Amino acid sequence: MKSKLSDTEVHYIAAEEQLVWRRNTSETQLLDVAAQQWQELHAGQSNGWRWQLLSAEPEELPTATKQEWDALFTRFVEVSRGLLPQRDKVQLTLYLPRGDKQQVRMTTHSSERLEIPYVYWREQADALLPEQFNERVDLLAALGAELQLAAYVSGDLPRPNTPEATLLKKHANSACWRLAVRPALALGTAQIIQAPPSAFSDMEASASKVYQEHRNEIPAQAFYATVLLVNEADGYMAEADLNWPLRGSDTREINALLDFCKSYLMTAKDPRT
Repeated sequence: MKSKLSDTEVHYIAAEEQLVWRRNTSETQLLDVAAQQWQELHAGQSNGWRWQLLSAEPEELPTATKQEWDALFTRFVEVSRGLLPQRDKVQLTLYLPRGDKQQVRMTTHSSERLEIPYVYWREQADALLPEQFNERVDLLAALGAELQLAAYVSGDLPRPNTPEATLLKKHANSACWRLAVRPALALGTAQIIQAPPSAFSDMEASASKVYQEHRNEIPAQAFYATVLLVNEADGYMAEADLNWPLRGSDTREINALLDFCKSYLMTAKDPRT
């Protein structure tokens, strides 16, 4: 479970308008991001949002690859601005180290421009960036989930009244983001979209049990919140007489999921209710 679900903590320091990030919290070795000499591989922008790709080693991206990523980031910005209309300036920084995954601690700003750093680990023999469309979308969906986390803890999005519900809603929002944004990035293409496993509908009891036994662990919180969210979204789609989108041409289904997610993000509800 720890290898597949979120292992990120982010806290907001209101007095300084700063976000404190801790990633890969289960790892013991610590990567000092500030001490690295990062090389800029590529940068771009769209509608006030900027993205930057950094490598720990001098590497080159082919022009065609840069163009493909710019197209994906531009679509990502379009979708994200629709879900988070409060933020018109965002900095997305993608770090690309090689080697074994390590714990990462960083501090970023959230005032005039919301800064979202994301560390994408690669083995020494791996390509610089994902090459398959679905892998690229997975990476941007993970980046977007942490964008949502930053917006949530910064107060951009409504929160429930109790601490436990607030915590679960944070993870459910991230699950909602991934569920809706992954298909949205494929909209208008011939790409195949992977639907949530049908087993989710039968997993609520077991997810609740895992959560009750490990409620202080981030993966257990994320697992339970994800199951709750997917089941609620499934009910929403069924009520609209729609299935999960299965390809980029499923425009109605993709837009329905985006509508559901936008409504869910703006609702201060306990995911368990």
